[in-house]
Amino acid sequence: MIAGSELGVEYADLLSERLCLPGNPSRSSRNRRDKFLMTRALENARVPAIRAQAVESEEECRAVLRAWNRYPIVLKPLDGAASQGVHFCDTEEDALEKFRGILHAYNVFGSTNQSVLVQQFARGTEYIVNTVSRHGEHVLTDMWRYSKIPIGNLGNAYNYATLVRHPSEHEKKIIDYAFSVLTALDFKFGPSHTEIMDTPEDGPLLIETGARPMGGYFPPEVLERALGHYIVDLALS
Repeated sequence: MIAGSELGVEYADLLSERLCLPGNPSRSSRNRRDKFLMTRALENARVPAIRAQAVESEEECRAVLRAWNRYPIVLKPLDGAASQGVHFCDTEEDALEKFRGILHAYNVFGSTNQSVLVQQFARGTEYIVNTVSRHGEHVLTDMWRYSKIPIGNLGNAYNYATLVRHPSEHEKKIIDYAFSVLTALDFKFGPSHTEIMDTPEDGPLLIETGARPMGGYFPPEVLERALGHYIVDLALS
């Protein structure tokens, strides 16, 4: 039982249990969907994580901004996708304005945002680490390194993605970090798609991970030619 998108992650976990099929535990499903709980799970497992806080009111948001006093800052929905509602803010005024725009707005899945994630901005090189898991053991299927172009307070635009065919010793440490993230988030079976920022100061830090195959913006025929496999086939083998 494999989730095809973020919307199906929790349902896939429940159905796997009901049908007695291999899957990820439903008791920890929210850790694999809610970006704040994701961060807390990493902290509890002593895995390095980006500083983050969930806020439900403008007063809470303002308090976090003033306590951290570090810009730029990132605001985003807790369980969104496709970069919808993600904002990079340089001032408290801008951050509060973006907070008001995110809270109670509809996310990409049609539900309303009851909370907003305030997240430290991490500078560095972004990597994608795609894996499959079986009995809690994780295997790399492919790794990508992104090039991005800054576009002001909108963050970064994707320029191109490079397939990492021969990871350097440093990139192997990023893979090891991705595996530690998956273990902390209780991944047992199936594919996963993990976004990691490799920072000069703190090393690799999780942006977010999904209990699903990589998204559809990569045409399947391109992936097949580049990789020689489909990740869903590997997950089922």
